[in-house]
Amino acid sequence: MPASAHARTDLTSTLDINEAGSVHASAKGQPVTGIILCAVAHCFPSPGAAPIMRRMVSSIVVQYTGLLRTSDYDLWSRLRELLKGQGLDPYRTIVVDLLQEGSDHEDGQVISEDARVYRFSLFYDQAAEHGARNAYLDGWTDITDSWRNGSLATRTADAFTWMSSPTE
Repeated sequence: MPASAHARTDLTSTLDINEAGSVHASAKGQPVTGIILCAVAHCFPSPGAAPIMRRMVSSIVVQYTGLLRTSDYDLWSRLRELLKGQGLDPYRTIVVDLLQEGSDHEDGQVISEDARVYRFSLFYDQAAEHGARNAYLDGWTDITDSWRNGSLATRTADAFTWMSSPTE
């Protein structure tokens, strides 16, 4: 793998990733913060970048799982309640993804403590200040036997690896 990788993300910004996996972003030559790391995966489709992308994808799982377990924001509090209603312990559930898919819902995927994989849509009024307090699940589907064929297969596999790794 080269000592660093470089990609132009648009006409004015660049991302550099060194061998250690550190990301440095700049726009018009000035440092930039707040870059969404999952976008980096689209910039480095080469096989040599796979370990870096894998680390970043896993960080999404770690971040979302942490938010599910600890955040006081309405969305995460309500999702904890809804997962309990489905028989899952939100403090032992891994969030693979939760992605806004429209003005009224987010699509999600989680792994339960007993290694079942579920896909769902979370509907709520995103324009209302506390709209997430009334969120509801739709399309709750057990995809344990088919997740390997889905668009989140790599991230789900990474989540299983992280889930089974010893805590530090």
